[in-house]
Amino acid sequence: MLRHTDFLTAIRKHAPDLLEEVRGIAVGAIQPVELLLASQFMDEEWAYRRRLQAAETPEKCSSVAVTRSGLTWIGQNMDLGDYTDGHQVLTRIAPSGVEAGALIFTIGGMIGLMGVNSRGVGVCVNFLPQLANSPQGLPVAFVIRRLLQEEARPQRQVW
Repeated sequence: MLRHTDFLTAIRKHAPDLLEEVRGIAVGAIQPVELLLASQFMDEEWAYRRRLQAAETPEKCSSVAVTRSGLTWIGQNMDLGDYTDGHQVLTRIAPSGVEAGALIFTIGGMIGLMGVNSRGVGVCVNFLPQLANSPQGLPVAFVIRRLLQEEARPQRQVW
């Protein structure tokens, strides 16, 4: 998959710090960087397999958000394979200077599956197989983490 896709260009442009984090995970785990990089591409791998083999579309994750009295609750189920059982991790990134703190749910070796930060941003992800996908661009795990580095903007009431 790494030979047939170009996610690195977008990662280097939009999330070089997260690419360094993946390299750090690889070094700490004494694993090849390519292996840890490929393990970040969970959603991209499903899309790649579908393009390559016309594989069955997996039914994946649902999310919900509820806002009441100025508070927002978010939730998501993670329809992951049995191979992830026992490998779930909640990572805490402490706020540092201008950097937001965050709680990130993931599995060992991945930089993130969903999370919330100390600046009011929460990220849940749904698999949307009806949308076009591409063998290039910023992979989902990197988008999640990049969003968790941002600050929530004030809301406008729409209704």
